[in-house]
Amino acid sequence: MLYCWVEDPNSEAFKLHLPRIFDYLWLAEDGMKMQGYNGSQLLDTAFTVQAIISTSLLEEFGPTLKKAHEYIKNSQVLEDCPGDLSFWYCHISKGAWPLSTRDHGWPISDCTAEGLKASLLLSQIPSKTVGEPIDANRLYDAVNVILSLQEFGCQEDMMFCGVFDGHGPWGHYSKKGQRIAAIISALQLAGDSCYELNYIRIPFGI
Repeated sequence: MLYCWVEDPNSEAFKLHLPRIFDYLWLAEDGMKMQGYNGSQLLDTAFTVQAIISTSLLEEFGPTLKKAHEYIKNSQVLEDCPGDLSFWYCHISKGAWPLSTRDHGWPISDCTAEGLKASLLLSQIPSKTVGEPIDANRLYDAVNVILSLQEFGCQEDMMFCGVFDGHGPWGHYSKKGQRIAAIISALQLAGDSCYELNYIRIPFGI
Protein backbone atom coordinates (compact mmCIF):
# COMPACT_ATOMS: atom_id res chain seq x y z
CA MET A 1 0.00 0.00 0.00
CA LEU A 2 2.80 2.40 0.92
CA TYR A 3 4.58 1.72 -2.35
CA CYS A 4 1.39 2.39 -4.33
CA TRP A 5 0.82 5.62 -2.40
CA VAL A 6 4.37 6.84 -3.09
CA GLU A 7 3.94 6.07 -6.79
CA ASP A 8 0.54 7.80 -7.01
CA PRO A 9 -1.67 8.60 -4.00
CA ASN A 10 -4.68 8.89 -6.32
CA SER A 11 -4.10 5.62 -8.16
CA GLU A 12 -6.65 2.84 -8.41
CA ALA A 13 -4.05 0.45 -6.95
CA PHE A 14 -3.78 2.53 -3.78
CA LYS A 15 -7.56 2.85 -3.44
CA LEU A 16 -7.96 -0.92 -3.69
CA HIS A 17 -5.71 -1.30 -0.64
CA LEU A 18 -7.81 0.95 1.60
CA PRO A 19 -10.72 -1.45 2.32
CA ARG A 20 -8.23 -4.14 3.39
CA ILE A 21 -6.54 -2.04 6.11
CA PHE A 22 -8.81 -3.56 8.74
CA ASP A 23 -7.52 -7.04 7.90
CA TYR A 24 -4.23 -5.96 9.45
CA LEU A 25 -4.83 -2.94 11.72
CA TRP A 26 -7.49 -2.48 14.38
CA LEU A 27 -8.03 -0.58 17.60
CA ALA A 28 -8.36 -2.70 20.74
CA GLU A 29 -9.08 -1.66 24.32
CA ASP A 30 -5.36 -1.33 25.00
CA GLY A 31 -4.37 0.43 21.79
CA MET A 32 -3.62 -0.16 18.11
CA LYS A 33 -2.96 -3.74 17.00
CA MET A 34 -1.30 -5.03 13.84
CA GLN A 35 -0.81 -8.45 12.30
CA GLY A 36 1.39 -9.48 9.41
CA TYR A 37 -1.18 -11.88 7.93
CA ASN A 38 -4.94 -11.69 7.58
CA GLY A 39 -5.32 -14.84 9.67
CA SER A 40 -4.53 -18.56 9.54
CA GLN A 41 -7.89 -19.81 8.32
CA LEU A 42 -6.65 -22.30 5.72
CA LEU A 43 -4.19 -24.02 8.03
CA ASP A 44 -6.75 -24.11 10.87
CA THR A 45 -9.36 -25.58 8.52
CA ALA A 46 -7.01 -28.22 7.13
CA PHE A 47 -6.00 -29.36 10.63
CA THR A 48 -9.63 -29.42 11.77
CA VAL A 49 -10.62 -31.57 8.78
CA GLN A 50 -7.83 -34.02 9.52
CA ALA A 51 -8.82 -34.21 13.20
CA ILE A 52 -12.49 -34.89 12.43
CA ILE A 53 -11.68 -37.51 9.80
CA SER A 54 -9.47 -39.33 12.31
CA THR A 55 -12.58 -39.95 14.46
CA SER A 56 -15.67 -42.08 13.83
CA LEU A 57 -17.93 -38.99 13.77
CA LEU A 58 -18.05 -38.29 10.03
CA GLU A 59 -21.83 -38.33 9.79
CA GLU A 60 -22.24 -36.12 12.84
CA PHE A 61 -19.78 -33.57 11.48
CA GLY A 62 -20.79 -33.94 7.82
CA PRO A 63 -22.10 -30.36 7.45
CA THR A 64 -18.93 -28.99 9.04
CA LEU A 65 -16.73 -31.05 6.72
CA LYS A 66 -18.74 -29.91 3.71
CA LYS A 67 -18.23 -26.24 4.58
CA ALA A 68 -14.55 -26.85 5.32
CA HIS A 69 -14.17 -28.62 1.97
CA GLU A 70 -15.62 -25.63 0.14
CA TYR A 71 -13.32 -23.29 2.01
CA ILE A 72 -10.25 -25.37 1.15
CA LYS A 73 -11.24 -25.43 -2.52
CA ASN A 74 -11.92 -21.69 -2.54
CA SER A 75 -8.61 -20.87 -0.85
CA GLN A 76 -6.24 -22.55 -3.29
CA VAL A 77 -4.21 -20.15 -5.44
CA LEU A 78 -5.28 -20.79 -9.02
CA GLU A 79 -2.82 -18.64 -10.97
CA ASP A 80 0.79 -17.54 -10.79
CA CYS A 81 1.52 -13.88 -10.20
CA PRO A 82 1.08 -11.86 -13.40
CA GLY A 83 4.07 -10.92 -15.49
CA ASP A 84 7.55 -12.37 -15.70
CA LEU A 85 8.18 -14.25 -12.44
CA SER A 86 11.95 -14.22 -12.92
CA PHE A 87 11.94 -10.42 -13.31
CA TRP A 88 10.28 -10.07 -9.88
CA TYR A 89 12.36 -12.91 -8.36
CA CYS A 90 9.14 -14.77 -7.59
CA HIS A 91 8.46 -18.46 -7.44
CA ILE A 92 5.42 -20.19 -8.91
CA SER A 93 2.23 -20.02 -6.85
CA LYS A 94 -0.40 -21.78 -9.00
CA GLY A 95 -1.71 -24.74 -7.02
CA ALA A 96 -0.36 -23.59 -3.65
CA TRP A 97 -2.34 -22.89 -0.53
CA PRO A 98 -1.65 -19.79 1.59
CA LEU A 99 -1.88 -19.49 5.35
CA SER A 100 -5.30 -17.88 5.30
CA THR A 101 -7.23 -16.92 2.18
CA ARG A 102 -6.71 -16.78 -1.57
CA ASP A 103 -6.52 -13.00 -1.23
CA HIS A 104 -3.45 -13.51 0.97
CA GLY A 105 -2.01 -15.39 -1.97
CA TRP A 106 1.51 -16.23 -0.76
CA PRO A 107 2.42 -19.84 -1.56
CA ILE A 108 3.49 -21.48 1.69
CA SER A 109 4.97 -24.96 1.62
CA ASP A 110 3.51 -26.50 4.77
CA CYS A 111 0.10 -24.91 4.14
CA THR A 112 0.13 -26.36 0.64
CA ALA A 113 1.02 -29.77 2.03
CA GLU A 114 -1.74 -29.62 4.64
CA GLY A 115 -4.31 -28.33 2.13
CA LEU A 116 -3.39 -31.15 -0.23
CA LYS A 117 -3.56 -33.74 2.55
CA ALA A 118 -7.00 -32.54 3.70
CA SER A 119 -8.25 -32.51 0.09
CA LEU A 120 -7.09 -36.08 -0.49
CA LEU A 121 -8.72 -37.26 2.74
CA LEU A 122 -11.99 -35.53 1.84
CA SER A 123 -11.95 -37.09 -1.63
CA GLN A 124 -12.28 -40.52 0.00
CA ILE A 125 -15.56 -39.61 1.70
CA PRO A 126 -18.86 -39.84 -0.24
CA SER A 127 -19.66 -36.55 -1.99
CA LYS A 128 -23.18 -36.54 -0.53
CA THR A 129 -21.49 -35.94 2.85
CA VAL A 130 -18.65 -33.56 2.00
CA GLY A 131 -19.39 -32.25 -1.48
CA GLU A 132 -17.64 -32.89 -4.78
CA PRO A 133 -13.91 -33.56 -4.61
CA ILE A 134 -11.43 -31.00 -5.84
CA ASP A 135 -10.47 -31.35 -9.50
CA ALA A 136 -7.50 -33.67 -10.01
CA ASN A 137 -5.61 -31.08 -12.05
CA ARG A 138 -5.64 -28.74 -9.07
CA LEU A 139 -4.12 -31.49 -6.93
CA TYR A 140 -1.41 -31.98 -9.56
CA ASP A 141 -0.70 -28.25 -9.40
CA ALA A 142 -0.29 -28.49 -5.62
CA VAL A 143 2.13 -31.40 -5.97
CA ASN A 144 4.03 -29.42 -8.59
CA VAL A 145 4.48 -26.52 -6.15
CA ILE A 146 5.71 -28.83 -3.38
CA LEU A 147 8.15 -30.62 -5.71
CA SER A 148 9.41 -27.28 -7.01
CA LEU A 149 10.56 -26.40 -3.50
CA GLN A 150 13.03 -29.27 -3.42
CA GLU A 151 16.65 -28.22 -3.92
CA PHE A 152 15.50 -24.60 -4.10
CA GLY A 153 18.52 -23.43 -2.13
CA CYS A 154 20.83 -24.54 -4.93
CA GLN A 155 19.53 -21.73 -7.13
CA GLU A 156 21.95 -18.87 -6.64
CA ASP A 157 21.08 -15.18 -6.29
CA MET A 158 17.30 -15.77 -6.13
CA MET A 159 14.54 -14.36 -3.95
CA PHE A 160 11.88 -16.86 -2.89
CA CYS A 161 8.90 -14.49 -2.67
CA GLY A 162 6.35 -15.21 -0.01
CA VAL A 163 7.33 -18.73 0.99
CA PHE A 164 8.39 -18.60 4.61
CA ASP A 165 8.68 -22.35 5.09
CA GLY A 166 11.04 -23.73 2.49
CA HIS A 167 13.56 -26.46 3.09
CA GLY A 168 15.94 -25.47 5.85
CA PRO A 169 17.06 -21.86 5.75
CA TRP A 170 16.57 -21.50 2.02
CA GLY A 171 12.89 -20.62 2.27
CA HIS A 172 13.97 -17.09 3.17
CA TYR A 173 16.74 -16.80 0.59
CA SER A 174 16.94 -13.27 -0.75
CA LYS A 175 18.61 -11.91 -3.82
CA LYS A 176 21.80 -10.21 -2.65
CA GLY A 177 20.86 -6.94 -4.31
CA GLN A 178 17.51 -6.88 -2.49
CA ARG A 179 18.84 -7.11 1.07
CA ILE A 180 18.77 -3.35 1.41
CA ALA A 181 14.98 -3.74 1.54
CA ALA A 182 15.35 -5.36 4.97
CA ILE A 183 16.28 -1.95 6.36
CA ILE A 184 12.86 -0.50 5.55
CA SER A 185 10.82 -3.66 6.07
CA ALA A 186 7.88 -3.28 8.45
CA LEU A 187 7.75 -7.04 8.86
CA GLN A 188 9.67 -7.50 12.06
CA LEU A 189 8.06 -10.92 12.33
CA ALA A 190 10.45 -12.00 9.56
CA GLY A 191 13.32 -10.63 11.65
CA ASP A 192 16.65 -11.88 10.35
CA SER A 193 15.07 -13.98 7.62
CA CYS A 194 17.07 -12.22 4.91
CA TYR A 195 20.28 -13.42 6.49
CA GLU A 196 19.60 -17.15 6.41
CA LEU A 197 19.50 -17.92 10.11
CA ASN A 198 17.91 -21.23 11.03
CA TYR A 199 14.66 -21.36 12.98
CA ILE A 200 13.08 -24.55 14.27
CA ARG A 201 9.78 -25.38 12.61
CA ILE A 202 7.82 -28.57 12.28
CA PRO A 203 5.93 -28.62 8.96
CA PHE A 204 4.00 -31.85 9.53
CA GLY A 205 2.60 -32.06 6.04
CA ILE A 206 5.91 -32.19 4.16
